[in-house]
Amino acid sequence: MTWRQWRLSKQLLFWLMLLTLIPLLLLGWLITYQLNVTEQALIDKKANEMTTLLLADSIYFERFITNRFRELEFMASIDSFTESNIDGMNELLTNKADIGDNYDSLYFVDTTGTGVVGVISSNERAAILSSEEANDFLAVDREWFIRSLNGSPAISDPLQSRATGNRIIALSVPIVNSSEVIGVLRGAILIDRLIERVGISDEQGQTEMYLVDSNGIVMTETLRKAPGDRVEPEILQLLQDPNGTAEYEDSHGREVIGAFQQLELLDWTVIIEEPIEEAFVTASALRNQFYLFVSILVAVTIIIISIVATYLSKTLTTPVTSMLEDVKQAANGEWKDDKPIEGANPSSKNEIHQLAHYFTMMKKQLYVSSSELRRANSKLEKLSYMDGLTNISNRRYFDKRLSEVYLQATTDNYPLSLLLIDIDCFKKYNDTYGHVSGDACLRAVAQALEKATPEGAVVARYGGEEFAIILPAYSHADSKPIGEAIVRSMTEVDIEHSSSTVADHVTVSLGGYTATSFMEANSIEDLLNHADSALYAAKELGRNQAVFYEEGEQKRPMAR
Repeated sequence: MTWRQWRLSKQLLFWLMLLTLIPLLLLGWLITYQLNVTEQALIDKKANEMTTLLLADSIYFERFITNRFRELEFMASIDSFTESNIDGMNELLTNKADIGDNYDSLYFVDTTGTGVVGVISSNERAAILSSEEANDFLAVDREWFIRSLNGSPAISDPLQSRATGNRIIALSVPIVNSSEVIGVLRGAILIDRLIERVGISDEQGQTEMYLVDSNGIVMTETLRKAPGDRVEPEILQLLQDPNGTAEYEDSHGREVIGAFQQLELLDWTVIIEEPIEEAFVTASALRNQFYLFVSILVAVTIIIISIVATYLSKTLTTPVTSMLEDVKQAANGEWKDDKPIEGANPSSKNEIHQLAHYFTMMKKQLYVSSSELRRANSKLEKLSYMDGLTNISNRRYFDKRLSEVYLQATTDNYPLSLLLIDIDCFKKYNDTYGHVSGDACLRAVAQALEKATPEGAVVARYGGEEFAIILPAYSHADSKPIGEAIVRSMTEVDIEHSSSTVADHVTVSLGGYTATSFMEANSIEDLLNHADSALYAAKELGRNQAVFYEEGEQKRPMAR
């Protein structure tokens, strides 16, 4: 090698290294910046999903409390209460405590604050209190009693039942006769049952969902928190404006995204926390792959440049330029496995040509891997929308599809029907036959619902023993036969239910509502409330039947 060749080789080595490393470093910075932007976008998306989940739970909570007020107001309007018929009141309170699992106790309190009639739920049965026991119940200085005595429904702070020791909240409504308040009907709701119905739980081990009161005291148990614990000062400060999201460090040192939703009827807040790292697992994996890829590429490039420094620039430029273009395309997600690097040849003595060949193979492997990753992510997304027990759509998919269908129906002005189905006396079924049989019952009912509904309908498990069906573009006349057929189909399913108060087999109650001009159902919550009102009417009429409402139709009167 001559001096000129050596100097040319040295210069070529310097410039090639400079011209190669600078674009790679710039590309690395650009992709790192893009990955950081992607991570923040994923965090924001996860926060929105968590907020949507909490909003759905809070709507369900509000509806649960509202329905209990309706029940109490409905009973308060019955003649046995307005006329102070002791026997009649005992019978009504006993029946209400027997058929439901929502109440710890029910009392009729006169205007002096003294209990007159009372029942206590014990072991799923109602026990009538003697007059002396009822008289021991005094409410004269209770805030809820004073409010109801003045003619308004009221709800208490969390209490502990003196009779059963359970944690409760008291709902009370006035009893009116000829425009005069003659007493107060008070029902105690089990807090544990209320929390269970809202769906607050921690099943994954990473995500924490729990309930706190206005003082920041934890009311539910998760893997990391117990009732009575106090939340961190940072969270307590965030609760001053609870309806939102924030990023912070929890008591276990985890960086988390927290979403808060205040329950308006009570001064409580639902909090859901998820580790930030869970929100962008995909972005972290891409970053690690990129760093490994760049490290290998830089090391190989330096070795190859040092060996071929004396080659003519034309021999080096073409394959290197092609590889650089592919790296740029990789940064934009544009892998092209059908186009080999120009000059690629595994048999060539030119290392650059060999590098081009193996780079092409690596590019193809990465393309295959990314395709498999996309397919796996698509499969996981489908599984996230499926109820694991019944193999039908879950609540998350139902909420997503209802929002889409509602928007389409209001935009294109076509009718939308919604059916809500509840298995009658399911709690008694579980108590009699066990939870394994209860799960089998849920699966059988889910299969029957899918069989009875037409193509295009959405059949989902709404929660517990409740199911929901969305019928896009189905009118009242179209949806009513479907609902009635579902109720009848339970006879064919023929699951024995000896504890049912309705029939000797499992039955369902169904409520349906059809929106046409969307004057009444001007929101998704209104649509759900109308269907829920129909379901409530079906239960009040004796269960094992379907009640349908359509827009403009007079609804069955219910206490509000």
